[in-house]
Amino acid sequence: MAWTTLLNALFLPGKPIIGATGAALRDNIIAAFEGDATAVAAGVVLKLPALGPLVAGNTQRGFHAGVSVPVSSPAQRVASFDFAQSGQVRVTFSYSNTGVGPGSILFARIRAGSSTTIFSSNGSGSQSIDTDVQVGDRLIFNTPVTLASNTSSITNIAINTNGEWYWAAQPLNGGR
Repeated sequence: MAWTTLLNALFLPGKPIIGATGAALRDNIIAAFEGDATAVAAGVVLKLPALGPLVAGNTQRGFHAGVSVPVSSPAQRVASFDFAQSGQVRVTFSYSNTGVGPGSILFARIRAGSSTTIFSSNGSGSQSIDTDVQVGDRLIFNTPVTLASNTSSITNIAINTNGEWYWAAQPLNGGR
């Protein structure tokens, strides 16, 4: 978005803000956050590096202890993380399954209402997975199936970056 210089006279008390002025005001905020060259030339830049792109690394920025789901339980959401930034994060977690059954743990991304499985297992172990995220994405950790012979757990779930701050977001469309 390009920066538009707006005169103070457009914002006098009691004066209505017309559509074009409102749109330019909105675009100016976007230009300032994006560091657009026209905003820089106008001397207006909002430096919020925490909202910059995420880069996968080893600095923990989000954490959930996780849970153990007992036998004969219905499918459960163990944890979820919502994103206000785009980029890539490193997700680490441990998982175990004391019985047998397909897909006893599931790590997936929900984007624009569509779910993509990133990792699924009915075994035990630890994972470190770099995954792309966009604004509005939700990363979820589920125990889709817990049979009478199973106890599934997903623990020590961490979102890691290269030092950038992770800002949780309210999911778009409920993150469904």
